[in-house]
Amino acid sequence: MSNNLPSLEIDDLLAEASRRAGGRSDFGEKQFMQGLERLVDSLERDAYLTPIGRMIARERILNSAKNRLDYLGDRKLHPEIAKERIVAPIVVVGMPRTGSTILHDILAQDPDSRAPLTWEVMFPSPPPEPATFETDPRIAAADATFPGIEAQIPAFKAMHPMGAQLSQECVSIMADSMVSALFHNQFRVNSYQDWVDQQADFAPVYEFHEQQLQHLQWRVKRDRWRCGGRRGCRSPRVRGGGVLRSARHAATLGRHARSQAGHTDPARRTHGQLRVRQLARHHDPRVRLGEPGTGRSRARRRAALRRGAEPGRLDARRARSRR
Repeated sequence: MSNNLPSLEIDDLLAEASRRAGGRSDFGEKQFMQGLERLVDSLERDAYLTPIGRMIARERILNSAKNRLDYLGDRKLHPEIAKERIVAPIVVVGMPRTGSTILHDILAQDPDSRAPLTWEVMFPSPPPEPATFETDPRIAAADATFPGIEAQIPAFKAMHPMGAQLSQECVSIMADSMVSALFHNQFRVNSYQDWVDQQADFAPVYEFHEQQLQHLQWRVKRDRWRCGGRRGCRSPRVRGGGVLRSARHAATLGRHARSQAGHTDPARRTHGQLRVRQLARHHDPRVRLGEPGTGRSRARRRAALRRGAEPGRLDARRARSRR
């Protein structure tokens, strides 16, 4: 591999994340490393990354790894963070494109509730302060990342709102545990997502998620959090059985967790999900969503042919879906 390409070597990623985190080096429980190794392997084998795609993937990993170091480091620096209680969180559970984003944002309008905001999820350290919660310079830093996304993917914002002070979903927060559907949404990492769906243990992911919420609410609280407050929070949106497994563990997030679910027509939901994924993978022009030679689509085609489907009909249906 050319030395000019952005590195996805594990040791290099860990060293750079530690450097960005001021020398911190404790990444916590071992599944983080397992997830990182699975992700990097899948990026190298499955994703067909261009040089720009490798740069984006490297920065995505480094941001999550640095955040994890900072969460754990700040927790050691301020042991009182661990005493925070997450009581009766509201967990919005939903498949992609079922209205879970707008439901999350509506619930977050309650002045007595607290939802994780994009800027504090992107830059969690140091923990947010009440006096500067609306003026923290990290808000501008987060907002500065969006024009580039809008320039590269003009249609994305119309399908998914972006903003530093908008609520953020757990699929992004859980990227800091290296067990998240976020990576497969952005990159073609099929073998990694298979591991997330079928083998990853979500118990430590939600344990760390609770620590993340403790970190964010340590200084910026809401009244209802004292002894029965609500916290708006979205569950990771994982395909198939992963949703149910994640939802089961989400119920352990804080005491007396509650859930709200969104729903829409399955055909519209699937079309919307694929469209968002296609836009998110803009950096890889060699992969067209639904090509018969790419991973999951090829497997679905073989299964359909075994059931007696006519090849000509499959090709015509695929052609219509691209119009």
